[in-house]
Amino acid sequence: MVHQTTNPTIKTARSASKRIIAISTSPKRVSMHFTFKVVSLLTVIVVLESCSYKKDIDQLSKQELPRQQSENIYREKKLENEHDYENIRGRVDLKNVLIWNSQDFKSAFLAWERNCLSPSIPLEYFIKCKESNYVNPSNFNQIKQFFETEFNAYLLSEKPGLLTAYYEPILLGSRKRTNVYKFPIYKKPKDPLTLKISEKLHSRKKLKNGKITNQYPTRKKLIEEQLLHGLELVFLADSVDNFFLHIQGSGTILLPDGEKIRVGYAGSNGHPYKSIGKWLADRGEMPLSSTSMQNIKKWVSDNPSQQEKLFNQNPRFIFFKENTRPIRNSEGPIGTLGIPLTANHSIAVDPKFVKLGTPLLVIKNNIDNPGGYFMIAQDTGNAIKGPNRGDLFLGTGPEAGKIAGRTKFKGKFIVLVPK
Repeated sequence: MVHQTTNPTIKTARSASKRIIAISTSPKRVSMHFTFKVVSLLTVIVVLESCSYKKDIDQLSKQELPRQQSENIYREKKLENEHDYENIRGRVDLKNVLIWNSQDFKSAFLAWERNCLSPSIPLEYFIKCKESNYVNPSNFNQIKQFFETEFNAYLLSEKPGLLTAYYEPILLGSRKRTNVYKFPIYKKPKDPLTLKISEKLHSRKKLKNGKITNQYPTRKKLIEEQLLHGLELVFLADSVDNFFLHIQGSGTILLPDGEKIRVGYAGSNGHPYKSIGKWLADRGEMPLSSTSMQNIKKWVSDNPSQQEKLFNQNPRFIFFKENTRPIRNSEGPIGTLGIPLTANHSIAVDPKFVKLGTPLLVIKNNIDNPGGYFMIAQDTGNAIKGPNRGDLFLGTGPEAGKIAGRTKFKGKFIVLVPK
């Protein structure tokens, strides 16, 4: 993530919650749990067939993948090393949390309803969709009461984590290269070995945790040697916007004829993300606290000859695909759960610590700027690691981008666990 602007360090109240303990499961328990899961799912699905928000789930789940994610995450089985919430400590009474009462529950409930369209949310959250079907989506008090009565709230971890934000940019582009539109984004090659490389391709390095690492060359090599020629998806008008699209992972492209298309993550070259903001700070170009997206764009504008050197500090390269689903103004890009993100109410988390589909309250406890955000964990990101680490989705367009670019603070999660 590049959104590097920082706020003062936050001091929050101590809690007994210091850890989450994963639950081991015997083969017999797995079998019983699977049987219960199948029966429960059939029951819930029958109920949901009558819901007013019935959608084409299969269509949603096949759309673009989340930004910077290495693979699509579906929930037929629990993610490796993912924690359960059963043994979490630090119970919180939401009614005693001042910022809880001031949340925009109507908009948050839309994010929750979209949660219920995903085939990938944990069963215990999916079951709560039955209860939420009886909630009036325009009634503030009913929505607030639903979350208070159907869930228990817990402080996830005592140690504050870093909170940043991201958005979906709207960029000028064309399906054809012209004198104006000349900076391409690329489709993912079908196989690493199909790349035309003049030397031996070190594409399939040793396996790490069962996954192939560094399948493709670095960003620098891919671009300088034009290894992706013929795989151009769209040509953008601005090289800096092109680079930051790789950071955001998805965007809306405005074509010359006025048509809008959405592009999203299709894969990466397998290299780790490295912050160009940190590189600038290490060279004394600007303080680390000032390495926002806006300031980096200004630096590139002032130092055009250094642009590629700066960009190549990040070896990671993102491949894209077009999302053919019709664009609706109320919907963001498709997140990891296979559903549209909701501006100001969807958050990217580390699924090793927070289950996707979990409602949570982000506590921003700062004397100068107190507050919080009621979010639903619906996305993931390559740089999002740790229990209280999150990336808030703030919407689509330049205004959302301005806010996202300067959003950076320390905070904690209060997670809502089904009763």
